[in-house]
Amino acid sequence: MKKKDFKIKDNINVIRTIKNVEYIPVDIYKANVFIFRKNTLKQLSKYWDIEKDCVGITKNFLEENGNVIIYLGKNPTKEYISHELCHATQMIMHSIGHKHCGKEADEPFAYLLGYLVKEFYKK
Repeated sequence: MKKKDFKIKDNINVIRTIKNVEYIPVDIYKANVFIFRKNTLKQLSKYWDIEKDCVGITKNFLEENGNVIIYLGKNPTKEYISHELCHATQMIMHSIGHKHCGKEADEPFAYLLGYLVKEFYKK
């Protein structure tokens, strides 16, 4: 995963910066998936209503700035990480107007989810 500063607007439209946030670029769809870890809870809770014992949550800011944000709390399991990456995939695919295939394999969705999982576990 890459790292860069994340800029977020607070309630009065002042831009704040959270330093060195991990992210997965999804250049083909002009999106990024930012991964916030438990050590960013204090900073993020200023903008989201996140409880201390939250395992994870995914938010869609694609229309605003091309970002999906995932917060992962303390000790998320592989299953939970995959769950949140699936939400991020859904959000990105919806933002580009992709219609989910109900009866057949949805290859674009599957490829994007596979990419996000692979990039997440790169160390």
